[in-house]
Amino acid sequence: MADSGEGYVSKSNVRRALKSVRAHVPGAAYLKVDPVAFEVYVDRAGQYRWRLLHRNGEILGDSGEGYATRAKARRAAELVRSTAPTAEVGEAFEVYEDNAGEFRWRLFDGEEIIADSGEGYTERNKAVRAVERVQSYAADADLLTIGNAIFEIYEDRAEEWRWRLRHRNGEIIADSGEGYPKRSRAVAAIERVKRHAPGADHQEV
Repeated sequence: MADSGEGYVSKSNVRRALKSVRAHVPGAAYLKVDPVAFEVYVDRAGQYRWRLLHRNGEILGDSGEGYATRAKARRAAELVRSTAPTAEVGEAFEVYEDNAGEFRWRLFDGEEIIADSGEGYTERNKAVRAVERVQSYAADADLLTIGNAIFEIYEDRAEEWRWRLRHRNGEIIADSGEGYPKRSRAVAAIERVKRHAPGADHQEV
């Protein structure tokens, strides 16, 4: 029904992960990313951030900094949503080479950076294409807020539907482990997890 989506260095870390899944599964709502959405979440330092998430799981851009309140992070995302569609590469959008030799982009509002790529690209044209995707998607992206945890349902690169349970700090604490041909099948799988996970025992092999 579900798996961890990652490995852990110790059994105690696995037990903590299981405890976290049991605690968060019952109250986690659904987050629909179609085709993109701004996601507001709390990071490990307790600050609020946003990221622009594509339904295939790719993060198209992020806030680059934390905010003291959820309202400030939402306002920052709304500024990007209104600014990005008409911003030009070479003006408000800057594509540059970082110290590691990778290409990144950042978006300015005046002299202030309001968004960045969140990752580097091996070629400049890939960073430019990333900017173009942000320009085309940002205006229509929903603005979603994660509570303690949330189920994200998304379409993967193979055009199958998957789910993942994401903690408010951005960490993925469980995922479907497989794709489904229909979104309704992914939703049904989440419902099974919500029914069975809270009371499930764990077995060490």
